[in-house]
Amino acid sequence: MREKSADELIDRLEKCVAEDAPLKREDLVMLPLCPLMGGTMPQKDRIRAAFAITREATTINPDEVRKIEAVIYAMADKFLESMDIEEIMEEIKMTRIGQKLVSAGIAEGLAEGIAEGEERVNRLTLLLLADKRYDDIEKASKDREYQRQLFKEFGI
Repeated sequence: MREKSADELIDRLEKCVAEDAPLKREDLVMLPLCPLMGGTMPQKDRIRAAFAITREATTINPDEVRKIEAVIYAMADKFLESMDIEEIMEEIKMTRIGQKLVSAGIAEGLAEGIAEGEERVNRLTLLLLADKRYDDIEKASKDREYQRQLFKEFGI
C-alpha cells in the first residue's frame, strides 16, 4: 500500500467534489486505506479529509457510504492518538455513521435515564409503603417538587 499516495487520492477526490462531479463507490473504496498509503499528509488530516469526502457522496447508496465510514472510523481508532481523535470528532459526527452513533448514544442514554428514574421512584414507593406513608405516595405521584424532597429525605 505504501506505493500508493494518499495525497494524490485525496486531491483527486477533493477536486471531484469541488467540481460537483458525482462520486462513485469505486472512488471511495480506497479512502479507508489512506492511513496505510504513502504520502506527506499527516494521518489526522487524511482521516479528516476521508470523512469530509464521504459526506459529499450523495449519489452513492447510503448503506455503502456507512460501510466505508465504518472502516475509516476503525482506521482512525487504530492509527490516531486519542488527542487527534478528539480533534476530528466534529468530522466524525457529521458523517452518516457518526450521526447513527450519536443517535444510538442518545437513545441508550435516554433508556438508561428512564430506567434509573423508574428505579428511584420504585425505591421511594417501597420505603413510603414500609413507613405506611400512603398519603405521601399519592402526593409524590402528583407533585414533582414534593417527590424531589422525598428523594432527599430518603437519600435516593
